[in-house]
Amino acid sequence: MKKRPLYGAALLLLLFFLALPTSLWMHTGPPEGRVAFTGTVDQREEREDMQVLLLKDTSILGARKILVYLRNSKQSYFIGNTLNIKGTIKQYKAPGNPGQFDSLLYYQRKKIDALCFGDAVEVLDQRRDGFREGLVRLQLYFSRTLEKRLGARDGGILKAMLLGDKRELPEEIRSLYQRSGISHLLAISGLHISILGAGLYRGLRRLGLPYGAAGIPALVLMGCYGVLVGAGVSTLRALTMFFLVVGADLIGRTYDIRTALGIAALWLLLEQPLYARDGAFLLSFGAVFGLTEVTPVLKDMTERLPAWKYFMGKLPGEKEKPVGEERMEGEREREQVSRWSVLSQKVTRFVREGLCACMGIQVVTLPVLLCCFYEVPVYAPILNLLVIPLMAPLLAAALALLALELFFPFAIPLTAWICHGILGAVEVMAKAFDRLPGAVFCGGCPKSWQIAVYYSGVGLLLFLWHREKRKRAKARERETEDAALRQRTGRKGTGLVLGYLLCMLMLLWRREPEFWMTMLDVGQGDAIFFATRGGNTYLMDGGSSSEKQTGSYILEPFFKYQGRGEADVLLVSHLDWDHISGITELLEEELLKVGCLVLPAMSGGTGSVGNTQEDEAYQKLKNLAKEKGIPVQVMGAGDCLREGDLVLRCLGPERGQSYENRNAASLVLSLEYKSLRVLLTGDLEGKGEARVLEQKELLGSYDILKVAHHGSQYSTGEEWLSQVRPVVGLISCGEENSYGHPHRELLHRLKERGCHTYMTPRDGAITIKSDGSSFEVETFRQSHGIFQE
Repeated sequence: MKKRPLYGAALLLLLFFLALPTSLWMHTGPPEGRVAFTGTVDQREEREDMQVLLLKDTSILGARKILVYLRNSKQSYFIGNTLNIKGTIKQYKAPGNPGQFDSLLYYQRKKIDALCFGDAVEVLDQRRDGFREGLVRLQLYFSRTLEKRLGARDGGILKAMLLGDKRELPEEIRSLYQRSGISHLLAISGLHISILGAGLYRGLRRLGLPYGAAGIPALVLMGCYGVLVGAGVSTLRALTMFFLVVGADLIGRTYDIRTALGIAALWLLLEQPLYARDGAFLLSFGAVFGLTEVTPVLKDMTERLPAWKYFMGKLPGEKEKPVGEERMEGEREREQVSRWSVLSQKVTRFVREGLCACMGIQVVTLPVLLCCFYEVPVYAPILNLLVIPLMAPLLAAALALLALELFFPFAIPLTAWICHGILGAVEVMAKAFDRLPGAVFCGGCPKSWQIAVYYSGVGLLLFLWHREKRKRAKARERETEDAALRQRTGRKGTGLVLGYLLCMLMLLWRREPEFWMTMLDVGQGDAIFFATRGGNTYLMDGGSSSEKQTGSYILEPFFKYQGRGEADVLLVSHLDWDHISGITELLEEELLKVGCLVLPAMSGGTGSVGNTQEDEAYQKLKNLAKEKGIPVQVMGAGDCLREGDLVLRCLGPERGQSYENRNAASLVLSLEYKSLRVLLTGDLEGKGEARVLEQKELLGSYDILKVAHHGSQYSTGEEWLSQVRPVVGLISCGEENSYGHPHRELLHRLKERGCHTYMTPRDGAITIKSDGSSFEVETFRQSHGIFQE
């Protein structure tokens, strides 16, 4: 650090920004509503049914950039045009649930303050940025060529790899690459820049060109490439370091990777402090940090530890400095190695160094992976060792295909065949590793203190190993290194491994409450998660009529955030879409492993409750579960489910009875954990409430009431409240929904009963934690309270 002040300064600045709250760097966007404003087109994107324009220098006071969506616009607009836009401004929302993608922070990092759905556009100035507009058209041409020559599937993959365009990337490929630990191949990063930029520069040098004649064209072309692919944070990091590599050659200076990494980090952090909390930034810089700081230690260990050294082997003629008895030992080793071919030894060395590099990256990026994705691909280092060497020929073939399209289209089939073959091989290997036992470890999101302990422990272990290395160097200088010193080095290497395993256990350790329940913020819908420490996980309902893809955007991330890779029991209160849309998605897409699906007795059974539509919804969900091999059970009044201290008693609907509608036939559950009592009501209303009140099982008061039907004025009546007497009421509904939920009359009834009310539009996800005698209420949006029985 002392010899590289910029490297140390970048690390300190990163820690400083991480310690500060993000609110310091957040920019207040314009208010929502109808607006007319002017701005200059900074970026543009053409889609099938719309144009997407990013406008800068807008006339809206305080707004930096506005993202504008223009549907069914027949006129084209270009970078540099000044436009007058009329439309509706919408602000990006902060997430309402743990694990949910933070779109507000994402767009704030890009300095985009709001989005606008434009319905009228007027061109005020037709001046264009010819250079950037040309790059946009070139990207569009390349994109169409790849899709035409390689098909939608492989073309979409290569558009992501080569052009940074992931819109046409198949979702199953995106998911497969992420689960396998090779999703970095789909991002324009150091791997791509090193293959393309370094390949171009070294190729020109090998042709005999001087540094200037080779370096300047390489810098210009890679700079244009960075603009063409969008200049994401990982691209900017890689380009900055590439510019410094070539620049060092041009001025006759020595390139230092640590200083280059520090310069890139300082530039990006000072330009945008929110990068300190950007997963792409942390993964990109963390990968290089791992290569420079951890990988050399792992290589040193494999060369020093006897067992590893025997397993990995050494090349004939490897540089070493044996002294004393080690000189004779080194000669004997070289005689033994001579029995093996040089080729096999080179392969062994490649495997050793490749694994060390992949493991070094994983050591540094492990907490970031858990914070971003909540799971870790276990076999990623091995798979990366196999697929990364294929990237150079793949990108070369893709570039050759684009070039041949212009000059020799008859030669395209050969390059297309190479691209198909390599992509197919990568997919086969990824699927094979994904099917291995324990391929993905779902560790959940670690706490801040766990991350601090992990990195502090890793830093201490690196310090101890470097100190031991200095002792070995001094012993060599004095020619006193002996067997005892080597044995101590081996013991310290083993201790280093055990110490890292302890750090990793601290990172993955979870202390869960005895019982906890979370009402998720799914907009106009319902989703309630609950679990016991070390027990099964339950999800009652999971759907929304206001939020799209509730399963993949809210339910799946929440489960993985908790470190839960499966839902043991899915409970459905009734078959309305705002209660089952996410569950249907979970089953169709197999986003989570599901142990059992529980349906209410009257959802599609005999009796007059079910019209044709309800019967179809019931049968569709039931058949979908059976198709996926998930057992289906039916629950009616009087049924009971027990797991340790957790008891679920069904209070309705009654088997064989007729109900006037779905809401009245909602599954009503009395949840008991020791002395804690929770009443889960679905969309129960009016006559349905009266039927449940007739059940003798409903005796005494409840600590927590899930207020029925999103806070409808026709639910949770006076008689119901006088019997239930809840301490806390939970309401799930959409913000500014068209139904007027929660109704003021209902809120007044709850207040008169002394019930503390929490609502997802205001509080976000609402979590109850309990030891069975007392409970605590926590909201995702920071308000909380504690209640004692």
